[in-house]
Amino acid sequence: MKSKRAQSAGLTDFFLFNTLTRTRERFAPQAKTATLYTCGPTVYATPHLGNWRTFVFDDLLRRFLSYRGYQLIQAMNLTDVDDKTIAGATAQKVSLAAFTDPFIKAFHDDRARLGIEDAEHYPRATEYIAEMARFAAELLERGFAYQTPDGSLYFSVKKFRAYGLLAHLEDQELRPTGRVKHDEYEKEEIADFALWKAWDKEDGDVFWPRDVQNQPASGWPASIPKGRPGWHIECSAMLRALFGASVDLHTGGVDNIFPHHQNEIAQSEALTGKPLAHSWLHVAHLTLNGEKMAKSKGNITTLEDVVKEGFDPLDVRYLLLSAHYRQPLDFTEDSLKAARGARASLRDAAQGLKIVSVSSEKGLIALQRVEQALLDDLNVPKALAVIHTFAKQVKADPTIGGGKEFFEALERIFGLGILEELMVPQKVKELVAKREEARTGGNFVRADELRQKVGELGFRIEDTPNGVRIFSN
Repeated sequence: MKSKRAQSAGLTDFFLFNTLTRTRERFAPQAKTATLYTCGPTVYATPHLGNWRTFVFDDLLRRFLSYRGYQLIQAMNLTDVDDKTIAGATAQKVSLAAFTDPFIKAFHDDRARLGIEDAEHYPRATEYIAEMARFAAELLERGFAYQTPDGSLYFSVKKFRAYGLLAHLEDQELRPTGRVKHDEYEKEEIADFALWKAWDKEDGDVFWPRDVQNQPASGWPASIPKGRPGWHIECSAMLRALFGASVDLHTGGVDNIFPHHQNEIAQSEALTGKPLAHSWLHVAHLTLNGEKMAKSKGNITTLEDVVKEGFDPLDVRYLLLSAHYRQPLDFTEDSLKAARGARASLRDAAQGLKIVSVSSEKGLIALQRVEQALLDDLNVPKALAVIHTFAKQVKADPTIGGGKEFFEALERIFGLGILEELMVPQKVKELVAKREEARTGGNFVRADELRQKVGELGFRIEDTPNGVRIFSN
């Protein structure tokens, strides 16, 4: 159920910074259904915190749109076939699925620990190969692509006049430098890129169609040889299969702007003649001691690394949200400790709240100020300043009006875990305390009995490095 404030929030406009136009634009889809495509992980390694900064932002965007009354349809792709995944599978001498499946599971496990809500779709590239083949063939038929002697298909960037607009490349930079077969390349390479790569020995047993002697009677174009898709066409084909020509919002990290998102736009809009996305949002780098965090630099930190140091995953979530998404954020142990302290302060305020029947005006005024900050391109630092000011007021006066509504809305939008025990009945808290006594005393049979009783009352217990946490079932 939407809160009264959420139902009326549509009276105030929501502005987002569109990378394509470099301006703040009013977000106003024609219907109350919003479509969102987010570039997900390439599943050749465990995501690092730089990856998670983008994914946590996507979750904030999703939550705030839902809070404002939109029905959201989100797809986050899982890139399970590209140069990196093939190289990894080849090095380990296993099938592509055997190599990528553990990383997909690890991604979802960490996603849950970070409080990221489920998207409606998690398309795996390998599930949409036929769509990618047809997409490439259509571009060839319409003259936007050409075929090389080995059968590979390349997109001709000079055939798409709007090439470079997303990345804001200057005219003098738009001199094609030839063809690139590999999936990723530098900004200086304004190159024709592979839509479909004909099979070679480096691909091993990664190729489609699986039986080249018995290709499907329909659905597999004659112009597409044994091989596999290029990276850029994967998102275009999956987006079209799930949403049609366009989505309201397309997100990713700033690294995706060029070449990946620029190439998505070129191949998709060449085919459909419609905008691939009405708004493009990009998240700035997470840095480590001032340097971009990246696997190629060997300076990555994973969620498990910080959990082993005693931090709660939701402390990490707070840190990743704390800076404006378009500004770089430096990750340090001190910044993580500060995030832990800030989140603990909010939990203390929420736990100490005395829920009484008094005017809710103060809480709603504070909540409106939080919303106003978020309506301005999701200005989280400004919103957090309001939140902590109100939390101090709650600590000074636990009976302050509207505190419950304020923290409930805060949890819906930010997902920081500050309300986990706010509405837990006293009886459940007493059972949890008794269980802790039994567990500490080594009476594990009694501890299990008490855990079961807690479960019968509609709650579950989770033991974490930071103590016991209580959740509603």
